Amino acid sequence: MSYSFTITANNADEAGVKVEEELGKVVTAQPSHAADRQAAQIAAEAFIDVLVDPREGECITVSMSGSLGWRDADVFINASVNVSAYIAPKA
Repeated sequence: MSYSFTITANNADEAGVKVEEELGKVVTAQPSHAADRQAAQIAAEAFIDVLVDPREGECITVSMSGSLGWRDADVFINASVNVSAYIAPKA
């Protein structure tokens, strides 16, 4: 199972909350991702924390994707998460 999403936020705290909400949606749609939800959240927050505060007219954008592969139910043989966090102009 795999997922992908992008959020925008005005500050780091809001970005962390929005990532948490999106990961919640992922788990609702794909319950197997409950296994990697916490690790994905921690990874996202670690990259968000690297950023400076956005200036006026800017926002934090976080793009994430992840996947799990399994042999049998709840026997995972691979797990991955990709996080990109950056400051961008507001749309």
